[in-house]
Parts: sequence; C-alpha cells; structure tokens
Amino acid sequence: MPCRIMRRFLRLLMLQRLQILHHLHFHVAMVALLIWSLLFHQIRRQQNQVSRRLKNAVKMLCGVYLSFTLVMRSRLVLTNLIWKKCSKVLELVMHLWLLGSTPLTHKLVMLS
Repeated sequence: MPCRIMRRFLRLLMLQRLQILHHLHFHVAMVALLIWSLLFHQIRRQQNQVSRRLKNAVKMLCGVYLSFTLVMRSRLVLTNLIWKKCSKVLELVMHLWLLGSTPLTHKLVMLS
C-alpha cells in the first residue's frame, strides 16, 4: 500500500513541467511529504485507524491535484486551439482586405 502512494507522489513530481502550477507544486509536495512521513510513522506503530485516515488524506490530495492539473492542461490546450483558429481567421481577413485594397493602402498596411 505505501508503495502505491509513493508512486502517486512520484507521478505528482513528474507533472512539474507546467509552469502555471509551479507554486502549487511546492505546497502540494511539502504536504505530501509531511503526510507520507506521518503515514510511515503510523504504519510502524500499527495504528490501523490513523493509517487509514492518513492514506485517505493522501489519496484525496493526489486526486485533487491530478484533477486540477488535468483541468489546467485542457485549459491550455483549449486556449492554444482558440488562438490558432483566431490567428488563421485574422490572416485570411487581412489577406482578403489586401486583395481589395489599392497599392497605396497596401503599402501603408505593410509599413504599420
């Protein structure tokens, strides 16, 4: 059971590539390390009830963190898709506008 929790913790550390979550990562990592050390200490003493509560706390923390990370990733992907679509539409509008403009306005647009 503790190995599975440690694997989850390591998965959390691997998600540090997203800069938006950098500050959150530090706090989550510190809380996870604290819970992990408490869990290890409680397993040694064989206090099953406290261990179960701590394991549930780690699971909840990991679940919240992973869902937040997924939301932020999908939000970034959606933002990038919208930006790409908008930039393509703007390029098309600019191109069509330049096709209908006179050479003088074309030069003015190119200078600006």
